[in-house]
Amino acid sequence: MRLALGVSALVIGAAVAGGVAFGHLAQADDMTTFSITSPAKEPITIDLGEPGRSVGDLRLINIPFTGDEGIAGTLNGMLVTVDVPDGEDTQLDTMGQLIFDFGGTDSIIVAAESKMVPEGDVLMLDGQQVRAVLGGTGKFVGARGQMLTGQNPDGTWEATFQLMD
Repeated sequence: MRLALGVSALVIGAAVAGGVAFGHLAQADDMTTFSITSPAKEPITIDLGEPGRSVGDLRLINIPFTGDEGIAGTLNGMLVTVDVPDGEDTQLDTMGQLIFDFGGTDSIIVAAESKMVPEGDVLMLDGQQVRAVLGGTGKFVGARGQMLTGQNPDGTWEATFQLMD
């Protein structure tokens, strides 16, 4: 009986603590939000798998960005192809890491999963994507939150960071 009560208290305590933690995430006024834009630029693709688009291919990214209130920097990253379109599946899936360098010691690190649709030789982002902010350096040390990414028809990129305060 004591063991059951102890386990119940532990579960209730965890639920209450979890509720407090998740309640904090829902508060939009505890969030810093800003946006950046990058020009259309094809990444460097290294064909590491089977010839042509295939699992294992590496895409290297080095693109400048500008944003709200004079923000500027460089996006560096790498994406690895983990799934290619086949049958009714029209998406090419990649995973990787993106580093947004704002200059000096200021950077944000993002885990990236991308779902892309091949259009000839070009890969277009399949709708808006949500990616996890893993951390940062300098004024972004301890950063956590998410980044919403979209690609415009002209190939330019837009990203909105939502960082927890």
